[in-house]
Amino acid sequence: MAEDPKQQVVKAAFVFNIAKFVSWPATNQSTNQLRICSYNTSPLGTGGELLKRRKFHGKPVVLATLEQWEGINRCTILLVSADNLTRFESDRLTAEPKSTLVIADFTQHDDLAGVAYEGVHVSLVRKGTRIGFEINLTGLEESGLKVSSELLKLADIVERPR
Repeated sequence: MAEDPKQQVVKAAFVFNIAKFVSWPATNQSTNQLRICSYNTSPLGTGGELLKRRKFHGKPVVLATLEQWEGINRCTILLVSADNLTRFESDRLTAEPKSTLVIADFTQHDDLAGVAYEGVHVSLVRKGTRIGFEINLTGLEESGLKVSSELLKLADIVERPR
């Protein structure tokens, strides 16, 4: 079933606004742009087109689709759809992305919410008829990314499964 374009726009807005509250280490290779990569398929659909017209702290927003893992460290943000989660987890074992914010889209799968996934920092989730987000704080800290306390106030914090 095709997703409502309005939901895609809302998800794109979430991704852009979440990025505003994240600090990347100086070693991030994408310092002259906000490079948002989708892993195999874009969960943003037409919403991604709106991001191309935006500026992020005066820098252009660039969208890319990664079909192979090798380009991961050129991304500021990596978007992973629920359908690609298993492949993401497998590929991630070959090389951990460095200072790349990983955002997973679980909005179409209610059963994936409430749990931290290895390598995923932020999960977009369905909350009734709305979209919310969960943060894997431990995963963020291990990646060298810092997130504002203002963002944490709005998020549900999830821990790694035991």
